[in-house]
Amino acid sequence: MPEAQFLEELLGMERHKMVVSRQTNGSEGKPAREWFFRHDKIAEFFILQTFLEHPSNSQYGNSASIGWDV
Repeated sequence: MPEAQFLEELLGMERHKMVVSRQTNGSEGKPAREWFFRHDKIAEFFILQTFLEHPSNSQYGNSASIGWDV
């Protein structure tokens, strides 16, 4: 996830142990931090919320057609 765009949200989720950060070397050898969801279920929750808020952006149209009980 892009840190610059979502830093405040990432730090909040880190406090609640929903995401973890890892230090890596960036493209120019500079230290960079990468963020990952701790579990797939957490990532799926946020993906589902995006589809529910913007169903027209989904290739499936609505969540019922792909078998989600909402």
